[in-house]
Amino acid sequence: MHDLKLIRDDPAAFDARLERRGFAPSADGVIALDQQRRALQTRLQEMQARRNDASREIGQVKSKGGDAATLMEEVAGLKGAIQAGEEEDRKLAGEIEALLATLPNLPDPAVPPGGEEANTEIRRWGTPTKTEGAAHYELGEGLGLMDFEAAARMSGARFVVLKGALARLERALGAFMLDLHTSEFGYTEVAPPVLVRDDAVYGTGQLPKFAEDLFRTTNGFWLVPTAEVPLTNLVREQILDEAQLPLRFTALTPCFRSEAGSAGRDTRGMIRQHQFSKVELVSIATPEQSAAEHERMTNCAEEVLKRLNLPYRVLLLAAGDMGFGATKTYDIEVWLPGQKTYREISSCSNCGDFQARRMQTRARLGNAKGTRPVHTLNGSGLAVGRTLVAVLENYARDDGTIEVPLVLRPYMGGLEVIAPMAETDDKPLRILVTNDDGIHAPGLKILTQIAKALSGDVWVVAPETEQSGASHSLTLTKPLRIRKVGPRRFAVEGTPTDCVMLALETIIKGRKPDLVLSGVNRGANMGEDVTYSGTIAAAMEGTFLGVPSIALSQSMGFDRSQPVQWPCAATHGPAVVRRLLETGWPDDVLINVNFPNCAPEAVSGIRVTHQGRRGAASLSIDERVDARGNAYYWLGYRRNPGPVEPDSDIEAVYAGAISVTALHMNLTHYDTQASLRHAFAQKPVT
Repeated sequence: MHDLKLIRDDPAAFDARLERRGFAPSADGVIALDQQRRALQTRLQEMQARRNDASREIGQVKSKGGDAATLMEEVAGLKGAIQAGEEEDRKLAGEIEALLATLPNLPDPAVPPGGEEANTEIRRWGTPTKTEGAAHYELGEGLGLMDFEAAARMSGARFVVLKGALARLERALGAFMLDLHTSEFGYTEVAPPVLVRDDAVYGTGQLPKFAEDLFRTTNGFWLVPTAEVPLTNLVREQILDEAQLPLRFTALTPCFRSEAGSAGRDTRGMIRQHQFSKVELVSIATPEQSAAEHERMTNCAEEVLKRLNLPYRVLLLAAGDMGFGATKTYDIEVWLPGQKTYREISSCSNCGDFQARRMQTRARLGNAKGTRPVHTLNGSGLAVGRTLVAVLENYARDDGTIEVPLVLRPYMGGLEVIAPMAETDDKPLRILVTNDDGIHAPGLKILTQIAKALSGDVWVVAPETEQSGASHSLTLTKPLRIRKVGPRRFAVEGTPTDCVMLALETIIKGRKPDLVLSGVNRGANMGEDVTYSGTIAAAMEGTFLGVPSIALSQSMGFDRSQPVQWPCAATHGPAVVRRLLETGWPDDVLINVNFPNCAPEAVSGIRVTHQGRRGAASLSIDERVDARGNAYYWLGYRRNPGPVEPDSDIEAVYAGAISVTALHMNLTHYDTQASLRHAFAQKPVT
């Protein structure tokens, strides 16, 4: 909605800005109606004043015993005239509002005039590694995971059914975007309605002009074309304190569009759908904040593509190509090798006070008197379906499979490659998860996520309290108690070895686990650590009881004040475990995996290593004295970097690689055994 004062004060400037958008001059029509209404309001005020005077005169005449009939007749006539005038005033107000409601927002002075051909490229990021390739719908259908025919049978054209890993990829993309915007960029996540009333869609500018682009229910609700509608309307008819601003909201919702004006365009694939998912960004700001907030919002949307390593460009839209409610818009276009071009994946717009006036949203001016309209901004952060399209086309391999972007692998259960769906009747892998850091340790949570990426049949049995350094010990001097923490989740008042024994013999009913995962330990288990580690011990016990077992640990580096790089294990863990399961290992061997102290993307590779050795200098005994003068001791390690054995677990982790070491349960040293046999055969012991 436009400010009438702005139109009255400079109608020529108003029309000039409209013409930059390709709209005919409209100020004269608005001003003509406004002048009629203002003249009418003047007459109404005059009639009301005369009515008040006449009413007083009636009282005066009657108090003197005079005849007030003529005055009373005049008042009655004025009453009818005022009522008719007020009705005419409402009619004129409605006509003015209806006319203004058809006029788009005025373009910012920085916006170039013209249509799509006048859009200006601002910047590019990334270089396309593929200049051409298969279209996303060819890839998806080739995998058997994208079904347009099934969607058409139930819903018609412009719908799709995603299955298996592609359905999960769509979910992963939305979750990744929300996590990024909320945890790093300060947006508040909202779960809004997707059915809204007329006022909400009017407030953001879709009504009345674009009703044909929307879907409406039979009882009068509108399906949201974007979460911009409910998120912006969170502040509808509110008076905010400017100290609150900017407000930043984000939501992942389904969106619904009739695509009435898109007949014949993008008829194949997922580019233009009636129903799609989108992560929306909305900001409510002061007029002074909105320009910087617009740049910030655009950068937030761009960051999603940077993390996904998808090449893109940013365009400043010309006035005639902007959306109805925008005063300035940046479009972000992602490279699609299947189409050999860039396609829109986000549109970030500053709407100024245009929507705020329609929604009657204002802000108090700090300590000053009065209020003023806020500014609203919205943008896609991003369109999930189109991002899925971009991932498919940019990450497609020659064999038609799809490499999963690194940042999405934690959301995909560590899946590295999306391959054709395979039918299977096998029972899911049963996995036992344990550790030595205790039931509430963050590493146990990560290992549970890794396990659930491999199977839905996951059991957690872990020590009630920390048992670091417990080694392969049993509890024989006190009873063991089990506490059920949740579904398939138990805490044991004992060692990691106790946990595995009780899990296999008592807790897990039916068939025993197919795999034991122990960890993720807080700190590496390398070199001589393995002989002390409760994490390793749990895997040892699993191996002794006939279950393939893997111990996993996250290195912490030398500076213990720095945060643990848990994302490294979380990101790479599922793929490492999956590869180990595909490869297999002997029954009397456990696998020891150590993740380096670095971010997931900084990992230099995976190395198969042998057990290294730090040496006695790494041991630390800290002697202290209590209040009674008695000595006591703390045992630990000195984490000092120094020369390490080549090809050892220690060398690999220090080099930023994931170490995979096979540890043999049979501790017999056969070469020494042979020499001992020879020695004792020569001269019997007496």
